[in-house]
Amino acid sequence: MAWVLILPLLIGAAAIGVWLWQPRRRSVVGSEPHCAACGYIVYGLPAPVCPECGADLTVAGSIITSKTRRRSILERQIGWAIFCGLAVYFPAAMLWESQVRPRLPQMRDINRVITLAQPRSNAYRSITVRVGTHAVVSPTAPDPPPTDLRIELTCPDGANRVLNVDASTLSFRETSASGDFVGTQLNTDALVRWLHKFGVSGGDDRIRTEMDIVTSEVNRLRSASPNAGVTVWAGSPFSSYGSSSSASSSNPLPYIDWVPPGCCAIVWIIGAIWIVRRA
Repeated sequence: MAWVLILPLLIGAAAIGVWLWQPRRRSVVGSEPHCAACGYIVYGLPAPVCPECGADLTVAGSIITSKTRRRSILERQIGWAIFCGLAVYFPAAMLWESQVRPRLPQMRDINRVITLAQPRSNAYRSITVRVGTHAVVSPTAPDPPPTDLRIELTCPDGANRVLNVDASTLSFRETSASGDFVGTQLNTDALVRWLHKFGVSGGDDRIRTEMDIVTSEVNRLRSASPNAGVTVWAGSPFSSYGSSSSASSSNPLPYIDWVPPGCCAIVWIIGAIWIVRRA
């Protein structure tokens, strides 16, 4: 499909190229004899040599009876700019978008959030599990493992506590308080101790059942695809579930898309300098 669009551009570029590279003079109606090389009027010269360019006027075709003038630098620069656009920029941009850019490494951002609210223990308001991935991968590679995992607790008084978890090892650290609650393995017992640290109580059996579900959701989100929904637990101790997920890909090199216009600009500058020097 890209070549179908590029072909008319190349045809137009070829036409502009012919216009640029044809003889740089065009005829203007006149009657006085002129030098064919520079257009100088050669009537009444003392010698058969053009005083303007030094051309030998005895050579056949060196004298013409019509005026000629050079195409202006502005005309040639405009033509060169159009040529660069048709022959360089537009084809390069189309091929870049269709062939090159899809094969470049991508920065993949994936976020998954599960909110478990209104627990039957009434020991807290809600607990939220957030899993995030931020990594550079190949466009055809599967989703990389999470790089960020947090558990957020909303206490009965509205205060928020955050437990940062290493997504690969499940070691954890409390970051919203004194920071002295750390461990090497996140599980139900660790979550129960975390709640007790802030005075959350409401029946250890109910809390333990709720933390079992939180632990299961943590393990599931670490390996789930971005569009995976929330698990529906039979007889869940939570009255409210919330689930959201998002995934996006971007180029990790923000200026890489300037390659096509940059190449076009370089070609145009080289040609513009050559036109000025040959003027």
